[in-house]
Amino acid sequence: AAVHCHTQEEASYLNMQLARSGMQHVGASMWKSQRAVIRASATVRRATLKENVSKLPGIAGIRTIRVPAGNCIIEAKPGKLASISIYSHLAAKYLGTLTPEAVIEGLALYAEVVADAEAHPGAHPNIDLLLKARNMPDSDWEILVDRE
Repeated sequence: AAVHCHTQEEASYLNMQLARSGMQHVGASMWKSQRAVIRASATVRRATLKENVSKLPGIAGIRTIRVPAGNCIIEAKPGKLASISIYSHLAAKYLGTLTPEAVIEGLALYAEVVADAEAHPGAHPNIDLLLKARNMPDSDWEILVDRE
């Protein structure tokens, strides 16, 4: 059975769910799976940004996150702590590289905010960076975590 996703957010979310259950990605918006798994995942409530960030490792001691190729510096200050948490997690998990897989996971972690970022370019620059990297799948950008 194949599932067609209508938005990149749906594809990213389904990617995370199916990857966790060992299913195989077939294309940008098509997934090969058993129908029961698809029906089950369709009924799962999506986690919010806040819920996702609460499950990530702590960010104590992180001063800034930098992605030089994307001309991006994220300072650890109120309003940016979710981004610090997400990017530091991606840096640790993907060995300091913003790979296509890291981009997919990052967008999934930003959850409901991705739709707003797509509708309002510039309003969420740290998500904009992931959206830009998503459109450049051959460029693995370095993620630098600066600690105190």
